[in-house]
Amino acid sequence: MTVTAPTNGPDTCVIWEYTTGPAGTPPATLTSWMVTIKPILTLASLAPGMTLYVRYRVVTTKGYGDWSQLISKLIT
Repeated sequence: MTVTAPTNGPDTCVIWEYTTGPAGTPPATLTSWMVTIKPILTLASLAPGMTLYVRYRVVTTKGYGDWSQLISKLIT
């Protein structure tokens, strides 16, 4: 499963928060996080029928951006 954030130029990274849960049940909080240099998050070994919930924020040399809207993707 791959999620892509908009690019924000050089000298940036992306902080991701994510969790999985039953389809159609948005989580109250997202607990797992990851930092990537490129605006792409790839997660493997996710169970089919679950939903991936993810949001991200871009970090530049000027500081932290706002969190994105929650993205949900059904794992097939």
